[in-house]
Amino acid sequence: MAGSGLKKSIGSSLAMDGKWAEVSELASQSLLPRIDDPMNGEFELKVSKFFTVQKVLIGKNLQEILILLRNIPQSQAAMRKHIIPLFLLLGEQEDGQQLWSSPPNEDKVSLIIQELYRIFQMEMQSSGPLAAFFLRDFESITNPLKTTFAHLLKSFRNTLGTKEAEWKKYPGAQHSFQWLIFQVKYPYLTEHIEGSLLPTLNFFDDFEEKNILFGINCLSHILDNVVSPIIKLKITCLF
Repeated sequence: MAGSGLKKSIGSSLAMDGKWAEVSELASQSLLPRIDDPMNGEFELKVSKFFTVQKVLIGKNLQEILILLRNIPQSQAAMRKHIIPLFLLLGEQEDGQQLWSSPPNEDKVSLIIQELYRIFQMEMQSSGPLAAFFLRDFESITNPLKTTFAHLLKSFRNTLGTKEAEWKKYPGAQHSFQWLIFQVKYPYLTEHIEGSLLPTLNFFDDFEEKNILFGINCLSHILDNVVSPIIKLKITCLF
């Protein structure tokens, strides 16, 4: 009987791992691709047509993710590699007014976040939809570079950390980055200055007003939420 119970437990665990893997795969497939030739005069029209189709497909995947999450019981742990793509996707799609999202997709993001709180038995904080997830990591993991937030920042290196305006080819990542860093506040952002600053400096150092303003918003958040006045002074001296 004991052996039968153990097999059942292992089978259930593997089934849940499979669901998380499906969530991760759907999220990865739904992340916005690189958009070439962002300076082309026909860029807005081309992108608009592309995203008209893309956001419908993303909406279907968000619905599939929601169904999968509703079949995962409370306290079911998820491997970090499965959560990272999902958090990146939520950041891209959380604003339904963006060209690549829609109000229905924004609604699905809210429902997915609610399911995550149910699964992990956590309560949402006023500081941001995902703030509680990051806070739990910060309080339980001694090495800040091992946290989920650190891994999220690392994932932006190949998109927003690039020079020569290559980062502008990833508009979804840019929006996701800002949304995610705004979930982390004093004093925890101090340990992630390097990962937060590189994309921010790229935004700020652009000639387009919208990107400069984007950079200012990110920089203001960083300055408001770091501990050391010396770090604040060093950051200020960069500009």
